[in-house]
Amino acid sequence: MTTVTDPSDPRCEDEARLRAFRASSHWTSEDVEEAARQALEALLHDPSLSPAAFTDQLAVILLSHEGLLARWDLFLEEPQQEHRSATPAEPAFDPVHPGPRTAPGDFVDFDVVGDAALPSEEEDEGTAADRFLNLWLTWPLSQFQVPADRCLAVGRRYELVMNIGKLIAESLLSESAQPFPDDLLDPADGHWLTVSVCSDDFAVSSVHHHLFLPREGGSWVCECPPDGPGHVCEPHHRGRYLRVPVVAPPESGPARLRLLVAHRGHQLQSATLTATVAPRETQVEDTARVSAEIDYTLTPGFVGLAALPPRTAAIRISQAGDGSFTVDVDGASGAVSTFRLGELQTAGALEQARKALMAVHAGVNKDGERVNLLTWDNRKSREAFLTDLEKLAGIGWDLFVLIAPRSAQRQALRGVLGGAAQLQICRQEGMDLAFPWALVYDIPVVRGDTWKPCRQGLDPDLPADTRECPGADGHQVNTACPYGFWGYRHVIEQPPSRRSEGQHLALVAGRGEGAPAMTVARSTVLDADETERHVARLRSQFGGRLTDHTAKAALIDALVEAPDCVYFYCHGRTPENGREAPGHTVLEIGEKDRIPSQDLAAMDTRWASWHYRSPLVFLNGCHTVDSGPATWLSYADAFTDLHASGVVGTEISVAQTLASEVAVLFWQALLEGRSVGSALHSARAALLKKGNLLGLAYTAYCSSSLALRPTSASG
Repeated sequence: MTTVTDPSDPRCEDEARLRAFRASSHWTSEDVEEAARQALEALLHDPSLSPAAFTDQLAVILLSHEGLLARWDLFLEEPQQEHRSATPAEPAFDPVHPGPRTAPGDFVDFDVVGDAALPSEEEDEGTAADRFLNLWLTWPLSQFQVPADRCLAVGRRYELVMNIGKLIAESLLSESAQPFPDDLLDPADGHWLTVSVCSDDFAVSSVHHHLFLPREGGSWVCECPPDGPGHVCEPHHRGRYLRVPVVAPPESGPARLRLLVAHRGHQLQSATLTATVAPRETQVEDTARVSAEIDYTLTPGFVGLAALPPRTAAIRISQAGDGSFTVDVDGASGAVSTFRLGELQTAGALEQARKALMAVHAGVNKDGERVNLLTWDNRKSREAFLTDLEKLAGIGWDLFVLIAPRSAQRQALRGVLGGAAQLQICRQEGMDLAFPWALVYDIPVVRGDTWKPCRQGLDPDLPADTRECPGADGHQVNTACPYGFWGYRHVIEQPPSRRSEGQHLALVAGRGEGAPAMTVARSTVLDADETERHVARLRSQFGGRLTDHTAKAALIDALVEAPDCVYFYCHGRTPENGREAPGHTVLEIGEKDRIPSQDLAAMDTRWASWHYRSPLVFLNGCHTVDSGPATWLSYADAFTDLHASGVVGTEISVAQTLASEVAVLFWQALLEGRSVGSALHSARAALLKKGNLLGLAYTAYCSSSLALRPTSASG
């Protein structure tokens, strides 16, 4: 039949959808009943209908024609329909703020609620300038909000609806709301943000969704390309809400999905939605409600993030109530993969990895005593180096398979991270997992097969700043190449979540002006001669601006006035039963002065100068015999809460001479104006030239662009 194109703007989103459906190949499918087409044509050409009436009539027609409904569902699943808010029409009703509730079922009827029902500024929590991530679920056809006290139905389609703007009481995030970190964005007219939805329970699209956040007011979606020169749309062309189709799991049980909001690869904020899925929708107890929580915020403070180089990919790690871990990998063009790791499986793999790293420099003699396998200047012979490389590559490949268990996932990861990349790791707040990302090895390994040393990657004349193997195209199974490790090929940053008032993502440690100063906290039970040489070298590097402490009380007093750098050159000890938190190494300075991480929580008001000085903290643990999966994480979080700009620490205990050399290399690079990411890579490269792979044992919990002085963005 002949159709007539209506040149006027659609009166509501459902009319925009129906026009798009009529223009698609679904319209002419033999599945669609002729009577249904005629009814839809009549609906489109009835100018007397209000937006609410149009939506009601459309629902009646869809539910009355089985073939049409099936085709409509297929149409809504298509990728081009992911941004259905980006239609030329502004919604005629607000699909969030509640109006009169209908009976039965206590559903929210949004059709009768106008924009006047939105919360006023006086009703908002926080200041008028605060903006928040709002999130809820709706039924696709009615656009009614799914009440939080209902379970979801197996296999049913829903829409995840979100925006950034005023905090709305009915948002699933209202109770855990944190101001959206829009201060991270430069004060331009606004910024395009990318939204990723990931789940290993719900069926979701892997494509990126885009919304625009203006300098003031709420976000919107529109048809303008994010990489275009600017907006050509008019206000009435924009939609206020981003709508993402999701399909509930095919089996009953708990289900989760994650939503990540990013700018140029920097993960700004993330949230987790949890629901209970059952054969049919019913009311449920409070413990099974649909709920959501903000679980990562890059920073609520100010920094010109738009000036930083974009990140190639982001990996987000979260933990479920059963102890399992979920890993979401997000690339420049969309979500790469999502997978779940068992708690015991992960702990076993990490313990194996740390033992392998320890074995690089620590052996055991016939008397059962630990001995250092490195030479006096931390070298290894060529033969020993190749043996270490093969052993660690095998462990690193196991880690790669752990985070990408399926072939398609590994191929997708290589597609994103095949070359040198900027990789951001985001760890859910409160999650206790220290994963050795630098040790991940993505060249395939088959145990028992002959190793093939990579001649080009092992060339001792390669420049120190090399990040990619010149012979990467020739890598095969069991190719032994240092650049198969992520720690040599990528810049890896792990900025902790910062949600406390006044915190910010620091890009400059300390004062950021003048000559940096350092406070050293050291052990007196390490080798005295090596300690003396090391501290003297640091004092020379810092031009004498160094204070040295071996007592806990004196150190606490000294740190009242925050320096630029705080350096722990000390032992790590096993927690004392009943007195210190289990599972974490405890810092020990002097002879026996222990500083458990929980003691640092009491320093928040006393060390008030840290709030604006934000020193960089380096934890260099020598001869720590009890390293476990969460060795330094409690300190990384504790110092972050105290407003430290970053925390650098070892994944394992290291020999004292090696600890000394890494620290000297790292601090020297920072003093020369390099970023933390660049400084850490230079230390790894220097050790690599000595046949030493233990540079991979150091991790930075901060932005890789952090520096001691303002500098051009790098790393």
